[in-house]
Amino acid sequence: SPHCMAEPAVEAEKTDLFYATNETLLPVLKECWSVISENEKRRADKFISASNRETFIFAHAALRVCLSKYIRLKPEDIQFDTDKNSKPFIPGNPVYFNISHANKAFVIAVAKGNYVGADIEEIVEKSDVRSIATHFFSKEEQNFIFSDELGIEERFFLLWTRKESFLKAIGTGMVNHLDKVIVSGDVNMMDRNIFEDLLTGDISSDHYIYSLKMSDYYISVAAPQKAEINFQFLTKRIFKR
Repeated sequence: SPHCMAEPAVEAEKTDLFYATNETLLPVLKECWSVISENEKRRADKFISASNRETFIFAHAALRVCLSKYIRLKPEDIQFDTDKNSKPFIPGNPVYFNISHANKAFVIAVAKGNYVGADIEEIVEKSDVRSIATHFFSKEEQNFIFSDELGIEERFFLLWTRKESFLKAIGTGMVNHLDKVIVSGDVNMMDRNIFEDLLTGDISSDHYIYSLKMSDYYISVAAPQKAEINFQFLTKRIFKR
């Protein structure tokens, strides 16, 4: 069932999944601001909503602090580049990561053995769920979402995070024919032609998606092989130098 996290393989790769809320990190907003780059500060200042601006600052500062544990660089010294699909990476470094932020919360996935994608979405009431589902979800997925009047939004955001995490893992971002990227079954099949010339590097034929609900959010993480998911709450202590 897509409600459950898949059982990790015995000989599994490890994926670290870091989660935090704005509320938890508000006491260290100043420290977070000092860690991010000038470019990230400019991007943060473009947000109209104060809470979205704070989430961006916390997420990008936390990403730097988390990655510094893997690559032995100071958080503020890490340099990012992006591939042709705007997926960030650290030049010359084999650590893989992905970041996603929603309203007042964010998630960071880090893996050493393989590429990874993550998505977080706040579970909110949406008046246009049926319209979105018709355009972006397969018939099987629509049947899953609308199988009961109770929990429609929960099932919608579960599948949305699963789609997003998969697309972010393979590095394409949003694609046309999103209704053909099916994630509602235990095993799903899709045509590689959907992705046309968007794929970069060696992309596995099999992917695994793990999902969990955390408070009012759904989180999904996708990887090209079974992985042990090491889930961690981030607190303000990560910014103590």
